[in-house]
Amino acid sequence: MVPRRAFLTATAATVASYQRILGANDRVQVGFLGYGLIGKRHVVDFKEQPDVAITAVSDAYAPRRDEAATFIGGPVQTYKDFRRMLEAKAVDAVVVSTPDHWHALACMMACAAGKDVYVEKPLTLFVREGRWMVQVANRHRRVVQVGTSIR
Repeated sequence: MVPRRAFLTATAATVASYQRILGANDRVQVGFLGYGLIGKRHVVDFKEQPDVAITAVSDAYAPRRDEAATFIGGPVQTYKDFRRMLEAKAVDAVVVSTPDHWHALACMMACAAGKDVYVEKPLTLFVREGRWMVQVANRHRRVVQVGTSIR
């Protein structure tokens, strides 16, 4: 016979431990555009986040895609063409770590595809591009964050 107090204590501990388990809906499904020097660093940082699941990576260079898939492990989808990744329903948000001249266009395309975005600096190459990005993000009601180290 288990005393009532011991039973209640054990039950409360079990319930509390289940509340700490993140379900699929508690994790942001993130895809990465670019797996070069900065993209690799972002993957390392995002892997440490308990509420993130890295589900996709896109890079035009096949050896980088393969390296990313191996490093990330688990079920990660790789894409040569980032536009295919933006079509994936399993991706909620994207990290844009492409060459600088792709940042604005990739960000706007991701917003239009219904993805929230973290985009590396420089955000744009000219001011009007930034205005377009704000318009697209607002139109599609997307969250966009720009990486500005030490700023």
